[in-house]
Amino acid sequence: TDGTIPVNSGSVSLTLNGSPVSVTPTKSGNVTTIKRAGSLTNLLPAGNNTATLIYGYTEGGAVSITNTWSFAVLPYAMIPAANAVPSGQINTAIPGFKVSVIQIDRSGDTNQGNGGRLPTGDQNRMPRPEIELINGNINPTNGLPYPNLADLSATNEPGIFDILDVINWNLNGSAVPAASGIFNGGNNFQDADNPLDTALPGLPGTGTSNAGLDNSVHEIRTYLNLKAGEYVMAVNSDDGFTAVSALDPHDTLGTLLGYANVGRGNANNPNYLPAPAAPSNFIPKPGTSQNNFAFGVVVPQDGFYPFRILYWEGGGGVNAEFLSVDKGSGQQALINDTAVPWAIKAYQNYSGTARPWVRFSVSPTPWDNRIQQSGPGPILAVGRTVNSTTSGDIANSSDATRPWADSVGAIVAHGVGDPTLRLLINGAQVAATLTTNGSDITVRYKTPLPSGSTNTASLVYGGTTNSWSFIVQTYTNLNASDAQPLSSATGGTRGFRVKMTQVASTTGYTQNSVARAEAQLAGILGPDISMPGPGPNGTYIYPGIINWNNNVNPNRSGAQIGNFQRDVYGAWPWGNHPDDPIPGVPNTTTNPANNNTDNIAAEVFAWLEFDSPGYYRFGVNSDDGYAVKVGAPGVTNGTVVASVDVGKGSSDIPFSVNVPQAGLYPIRLVYYNGGGGANLEYFSYDDTGNKIPINDTNNATAIKAFYNITAAPQLKFTSVSVSGGQIHLSVTVPSGTATLEQASVLTGSPSDWSTAQSGVTGTTTIDLPAATSGNKFYRLKQ
Repeated sequence: TDGTIPVNSGSVSLTLNGSPVSVTPTKSGNVTTIKRAGSLTNLLPAGNNTATLIYGYTEGGAVSITNTWSFAVLPYAMIPAANAVPSGQINTAIPGFKVSVIQIDRSGDTNQGNGGRLPTGDQNRMPRPEIELINGNINPTNGLPYPNLADLSATNEPGIFDILDVINWNLNGSAVPAASGIFNGGNNFQDADNPLDTALPGLPGTGTSNAGLDNSVHEIRTYLNLKAGEYVMAVNSDDGFTAVSALDPHDTLGTLLGYANVGRGNANNPNYLPAPAAPSNFIPKPGTSQNNFAFGVVVPQDGFYPFRILYWEGGGGVNAEFLSVDKGSGQQALINDTAVPWAIKAYQNYSGTARPWVRFSVSPTPWDNRIQQSGPGPILAVGRTVNSTTSGDIANSSDATRPWADSVGAIVAHGVGDPTLRLLINGAQVAATLTTNGSDITVRYKTPLPSGSTNTASLVYGGTTNSWSFIVQTYTNLNASDAQPLSSATGGTRGFRVKMTQVASTTGYTQNSVARAEAQLAGILGPDISMPGPGPNGTYIYPGIINWNNNVNPNRSGAQIGNFQRDVYGAWPWGNHPDDPIPGVPNTTTNPANNNTDNIAAEVFAWLEFDSPGYYRFGVNSDDGYAVKVGAPGVTNGTVVASVDVGKGSSDIPFSVNVPQAGLYPIRLVYYNGGGGANLEYFSYDDTGNKIPINDTNNATAIKAFYNITAAPQLKFTSVSVSGGQIHLSVTVPSGTATLEQASVLTGSPSDWSTAQSGVTGTTTIDLPAATSGNKFYRLKQ
């Protein structure tokens, strides 16, 4: 606004986040206006923004004024227009929501944690609630899902509640509706209406903790009548939620609008919602708790849009509110509150033809990865185990464990006949396999993605595209030159050759590290106090599987542990494999207590048989850590397949490898334990996620291990002599050609070596200048 001195014409400009806003100012009377045009195609960036206004005037000379201010835009997502349902296919006579409820109590001992959802970790983080909803928590005593303990007596159709009004639920510790949250029947100047809280459908159930309120999941499905524009919605809940819009309200992928991936209390300030989090908090991060309430929704055109709210409760408080905020007044209203004229209306029933939707779960899941997912479809969690209430000893060691590189896909319900169905990775369509099962289509892409790569998968179905992101695990490509032909197994001996060591002290090394284990195996850490085996160099032969557990060593508890154990339940998914004691310890002479398995390190060697080239999935369940390397016994500088420095309890750490050609590959599994518990399992995964012990002679699909094979003729030096200032190397190359390489120092780096002579064939002698000082090393390589 002009003062006594007017704003100079042409001096007014506006920048947003450092970029000029291309708009011409207008002036009416003494007011100059500059305004960025907003539209659904010209939205402000989510999160923090900075605007700068510059204007000038003349007072004895040119004067320029710069004003800068910052503001935050609520993170938002745009719903695809194709999600909208024609108005004639929605029954507007029946408002509200469809709600499915499940409650479990695995233990029945009044302890919420013991009875709660699996797998181990934070029970209030995804995908655990989705696993519970599909009955994916499996009772090991009978192989069946734990029963649904929710009270379904008031359902309007089998297992489904019809909610005609609003989502404003709360039950106190006595399972009685009570005031909580933003809408609580009181006086709240920011609420357009403030109804009393009501009970949650299906609760209390017959779970034994917290008056039958714990460990429940509610799936809320509805169709919202929305006009084109921007909305602020929120779920105020104890504990978490996800909000998705898709073609069908059953869809578990869809467009992710908002979520709270965390155990939390609700916002109980009677006036307002908590401030929104940054945009980065609206992108799922495995292993991370993320707490959100409000979220932005951009609607491209008028219509009825399917919504799915998944709400869950772990322990303690149990409440949920689904609301929106009016942009003009700032008032809050519950979705479908008929007492508020502007409140968003919700409807239950759709009468059109079935639309495609994505079943739980896409692969890889964008959420926590405690159960190594084999591909698209249900994720199942088994528990409890003998050793762990939360089944931690049969799950991955971390929520942030990375998925396989070859397991991208989804199951699309009612996908048959969808001409748009396809899968894209990083924006490019891939040659996915489509498999029909009834009206479902499984979409799967099995070609390994690059090792350690960050990827975005996009599923196109029903004319919409929904995406999710993930980082695949780092894997190794084996070298074909390390392999022996499969025929070398003929006359070989199945099993593993094991070298066990134990020392009194690991001083000078990190106790739980591969470096310590290798140094110990090399004899660097002092006398070996383990009990030597009967084989060469004090080794043991294991003709079967590797399934060690120090609980079954003498004078220990005897408790089974891990994936492969004595089936005390009767329906254990990985068969009956009683644990074996750890070999060579305790040495009853050196350790009179007869129960010490601390500071051990073992080399487990075998030639592993790969019948065909391809991507192979492995796992090691250990306490503590391990490494897998290519090489013969004692060869420490071979290709590293996996290496883990960690102190932990029994749990899985999966790894994978790409095999270039069929053959027998020399593999060293280096295992170590620092202190306390100790166990080791060595296994592979099949395409269904089943875990199979390496060298299980009772399982035809198991990868075979040989500690002894009939090896093909090898490259070798037959003699070495020095005369006349030259070194004479007599060598044999059984087939093909080889390269003679030389080095003056060995640091472990490939750059140590240079070519001395290439194209070496047959049996021959190579003459080279002899070293006049220092060392000279030679090797043959093929």
